[in-house]
Amino acid sequence: MPARKTRNQSRSSKFVRSVSAPQPKSPKSSRPVMPPVYGIPKTRKGSLPWEWARKRLTNSHNYLITTVRPDGRPHVMPVWACWYDDSLWFSSSLGSRKARNLASGGWASVATGSTAEPVVIEGAVGRTTDAGEIATFAAATNVKYEVD
Repeated sequence: MPARKTRNQSRSSKFVRSVSAPQPKSPKSSRPVMPPVYGIPKTRKGSLPWEWARKRLTNSHNYLITTVRPDGRPHVMPVWACWYDDSLWFSSSLGSRKARNLASGGWASVATGSTAEPVVIEGAVGRTTDAGEIATFAAATNVKYEVD
């Protein structure tokens, strides 16, 4: 099936994917650093499995991507995205602040839209111009967000 254009896709778009799941497919989890009064265990014993996080990364409707400006200030933007092949795929206009930040830094943090069951991932971000990868991304985005 040919890919249809998504609402935010244009000829000037830059397609990137956040490589968030290093090999092997179960990334290293960590606990948040908080004062002892919060009762957060120091070990990872009892942490939720990677499948729990993967499900939320797949099903999230909105994601918050954080990049860093050249002067070191953070930049956070909501994006539509698809979790595919253990990476978060999203698109961005070449002139957008996040695309320019990624072009100079190459790293991002992403959080799912749920504050009740959040998942936060960090990783290197790569750009693709491969027509097949872009078509796969566009088709998945169209299905997920019900774009005609």
